[in-house]
Amino acid sequence: MNALLKGGRALHDVITDIGYILAAITITLMGAVYCMEVVLRYFFNAPTRWSTETVANLMLVTIFLAAPHAVRSLNHVAVSLIVDLFPSRARLVNAIMNSAGVLLCGFVTYLSWNENLRQYLGSVETVTNFPIPKWWISMWITYGFGSSTLWYWRLLFEAGPVRPRLSIIRAATGQGATQ
Repeated sequence: MNALLKGGRALHDVITDIGYILAAITITLMGAVYCMEVVLRYFFNAPTRWSTETVANLMLVTIFLAAPHAVRSLNHVAVSLIVDLFPSRARLVNAIMNSAGVLLCGFVTYLSWNENLRQYLGSVETVTNFPIPKWWISMWITYGFGSSTLWYWRLLFEAGPVRPRLSIIRAATGQGATQ
């Protein structure tokens, strides 16, 4: 059982690392599409019909691919006033906050998963110039919240942030060797 748990943790680490790399790629694509649209619109007077919706969709994908990494590395938005005022209670406060993260992200994952299924089964498409199945976009919300739920759960049993496994991410974020 311990080996299975260790393997599952390692797999979750790598999936989070790959998501972070894909988030970097999607934000680069977002910038490229945006710049291309500016050049086409203002220099050639030939705007595209698809760039605005593509940038919006890439933004959503980027955010939800990167969110699990932010939770894992404790780089998410946090109000640390209580921990700063009561440092002796930091472990308890962190446990309460991580428990709240598990509950809230788990609930949103549940809602999002149900919505993904509804969109898939109902063949719901986006209302855009080039309609695509809506679940292609909303599934990233489910992934981001689902993986973040697992990270909050794991952080209940960790002493601090969990470092990335892939060396490319450790080098890019300056986080040294794996735990």
